[in-house]
Amino acid sequence: MNSFLKAASILAVTALFMIPATAQDEAKSDPKRKAETVEPIVKPTPVKSGESGNPSIRMFKGELEVDFPDVEGWERSDPYRYPKGLGYSVQYDSIRGGRVTVYVYNGGRKKIANDLSGTVKDEMDRAKGEIYATEEAGYYENVKELTSDTITLGGAGGKLKALRAVFTLDDKRSNMVGVNKSRTSEIYIFPHQNHFIKIRSTRSKEDGKTPNEAIAALFTEIDGFFTK
Repeated sequence: MNSFLKAASILAVTALFMIPATAQDEAKSDPKRKAETVEPIVKPTPVKSGESGNPSIRMFKGELEVDFPDVEGWERSDPYRYPKGLGYSVQYDSIRGGRVTVYVYNGGRKKIANDLSGTVKDEMDRAKGEIYATEEAGYYENVKELTSDTITLGGAGGKLKALRAVFTLDDKRSNMVGVNKSRTSEIYIFPHQNHFIKIRSTRSKEDGKTPNEAIAALFTEIDGFFTK
């Protein structure tokens, strides 16, 4: 029984750091083709309504409630619930920007320092480790870390500092014929009110030189939301 519980715990944590693959950029050329979405290893549970200020979210005691904004050009999902301590997530989908998932969680901690060192840096290291773990599990291949730095999420006009890691990888779960499996995948983490805010952005592989306007617009909105 102990071994089973340990395995279940590891699986749940892995699900928190995974994001379903998307082929929305490729689907753009064929309006009849639906964008491919591959389910995560563990399905999150839709949260119950009517028990918090946000009608979409059922909160646990001490958990941060974030009423994420609608952003032009992006379709926002309802929140999804993970086991207690792993919080919940909201997805944003865009033809031009791929998929961005925002996670709100505290990992069972009561206190998370409001800076990018210490606990937040450790959380970034753990998130990066999960990327490599999914490669070893056979979901990704050719994983390469390109950048690990500190950025301002909203760009030149933003205020929110976050840790960032940028990867390129091939998603082996993408099985649509003719779809490019190469992805640009990014992780952003920053602290907010004793919680981690983690952003996973995954889209078709880019040249690294041309700015993605859809992503920039979304991140500007998120920057303003958390610093207002």
